Formats: sequence, C-alpha cells, structure tokens
Amino acid sequence: MRKPAEVVIISHPASGELTTGPGSVRARFPACMACETIGARRARENSMIANGKLSLPQADAAWSQASHSAAHADDASPQQRARAIAALNGFAAAWNTGSPDVRRRHLERVWSATGVFTDPTTHIVGRECLASYIARRRAEHVHGRWVPVGELDMHHRCLRFRWQWLDGAVPLLNGCSHGALDRFGRLRQVVAFFE
Repeated sequence: MRKPAEVVIISHPASGELTTGPGSVRARFPACMACETIGARRARENSMIANGKLSLPQADAAWSQASHSAAHADDASPQQRARAIAALNGFAAAWNTGSPDVRRRHLERVWSATGVFTDPTTHIVGRECLASYIARRRAEHVHGRWVPVGELDMHHRCLRFRWQWLDGAVPLLNGCSHGALDRFGRLRQVVAFFE
C-alpha cells in the first residue's frame, strides 16, 4: 500500500487561496474580512487535509458556506462603528501632524502593524512605511490637512468614506477610500481612490 503524499499548505489565512504540493493542486476559498476568526478554522482544516481526514473538495464546499456565515455574524454594532470613527479620527490626526513622533503614536493606536495602504501612487505595508509616506506628502504641502467629508458607510468591519486633502482652505485633492478594521478596531487596510 502506497503512503499518501504529504500535503504542504503555502498560504496566508487572509489571501483566500491555498497552494498545495506536490502537484500544485489549488483550492480557492472565499476571502473574508473576518480572517482572524476564519484563520483559526482554516488552520484546523489544513491539518485535517494534511492527515487525510478531509479532502480539498470537502474543504472548499465547507468554506463556501462557513466563511460567508462567519462574516455575517459580525455586522457593525454601535460599538464597532464608534471604534471605526475613532480609528478614522486617529488616521486623520496622523496625516495632520507635523511631528514624526506624534504621527507614529497615532498610527500605533489606529493602524495594524501589518496594515496595507494603497492609493493610485503607492502600495505600502506596515506602520513605518505609512508614516514615511505621510511625511513625504506633508513635505510637499506643509500646511496640508486630511479631512474626512460626509458620513462613514460601514458593515462587517468594512468601511467607505470620502475625504479631502486641503492646503489651508483650498481643496487640493478629493477622494474616496475603502478600508477594513482588524478585530481590535484598528485599520488593517485602506484603498484610496482620487477623484
């Protein structure tokens, strides 16, 4: 009797995709904003796949139902909305201060250590890189201010908000951003679109 091949899982829980070897069999699992919860389940199921107790098609079918249910169990409560507003206020404060130390303190409070920031000009991972990017932008417009505009739209730890980059009272740039909070209420992703 042939020993089953060992399955090696190469993935990050938030990516939504598993690559297994040998033979590079691929299984696509739905990505979910609640990856912290799903990550624990995925790790358990990865172990079951490796031990032959669960097949990839079975896991795929389970995830198409379970990850959707897990995400919907986390609708935005008033407390979560308050955390999102506090995170956006801290994010704005990080953009609006001229002090690198104050900026880092704001980002430590409201930005995930591995948070991802993307706009049409850059793609950044991590607090330090974001702090450096903000400093470069502020150097271009010393009196620049980042100001949220309108209402925050939110569900399932996902955010959408409009903003302006002002020089004094003059709008230099308008935009809309989409983001996500981690389970601690910190921003873990912001994708900005310029208008």
